[in-house]
Amino acid sequence: MSTQVAWAGKRIAVIPCLALGDVTLFLRLAWLFHQAGAQVRFYANTLRATEAYFPWLEILPSDRLDLLQLAGEHDLVVSYVNWLSTSGASESGIADPQAVLAQPNIAFVSAKKIPAHLGLDGRVVTVDGVSLPAATRGFCLKSKRGWSMAQWLDDYAQCAYGLHSEQPVAICLPAAQGVKAKRVAIFPTTPQPSKNYALKGFAWLARRLLKQQWQVDIIAMPHEQAQLQAQLADLPVRSFANVAELIDYLCGCEAVISNDSGGGHLGSLLGLQTFTLTRKDRHFVWRPGFNARNTVVSPLFTFKWLGEYVWRPFVPVWRVARALGEAR
Repeated sequence: MSTQVAWAGKRIAVIPCLALGDVTLFLRLAWLFHQAGAQVRFYANTLRATEAYFPWLEILPSDRLDLLQLAGEHDLVVSYVNWLSTSGASESGIADPQAVLAQPNIAFVSAKKIPAHLGLDGRVVTVDGVSLPAATRGFCLKSKRGWSMAQWLDDYAQCAYGLHSEQPVAICLPAAQGVKAKRVAIFPTTPQPSKNYALKGFAWLARRLLKQQWQVDIIAMPHEQAQLQAQLADLPVRSFANVAELIDYLCGCEAVISNDSGGGHLGSLLGLQTFTLTRKDRHFVWRPGFNARNTVVSPLFTFKWLGEYVWRPFVPVWRVARALGEAR
């Protein structure tokens, strides 16, 4: 019996967590399977508008996913673990996770640990009669190792499936979109306000960069745009209806400044210089890591007051302005 799967021609379904940062990781995994000759389907509403940019990938909607059906249609399904609780519907319409777990060709993954109560530890995935004991796991096995999540994704792909490639994810853009302006995109918000750097600090940095002759845009979710524009009346605040429009825009930028957020990961995937402002140290695992030009800017020190970390006043945000000043 072969001890390694020949991936050429195999049908692979990749089902990511739908948050933008996570999607970039799963996109890298899909690319590695493609590089090995597999036919890859990617189930993510987040990327539905970007099909033209990834002609090597079939992008499908993630509404009403049925892992049982997908297991029957593919040689391997790699699924974000949270989809388990919503799949395998019986005739009564109630999800049946046990029926899904009975399928040997479904690998469950997470960014870090898979919840112990699911009982997935030690689950062995089988493809073509070959056992893949490392296929169900969290990508990151040890946060203190200092690797970025992108490096952990590559480790997972190598250990689980024998996949490896030095080639960055291929993104096919019209030539006109490759012309960069002296422009910086700032993403000042995330769905978790507790990890956001101060909006006043982002605004100070934006004004400093304007004085350095950069074009600067504040990037917001559509539902945030009006409020942010009211708070930052002297700065342009932009939003985009979908990820395709955001990619179009970012391809004309030179750098992305953000919290720990999807905007930073997408910018890194596109090859841009990134700066991540965070309370965490410069080796924290969720930093952007798709290229070598990713900088984490952490506070010089922090302290706890009434149970809360005080860190935002101590972030040396001027270092970003200095770095971008030196870049020109």
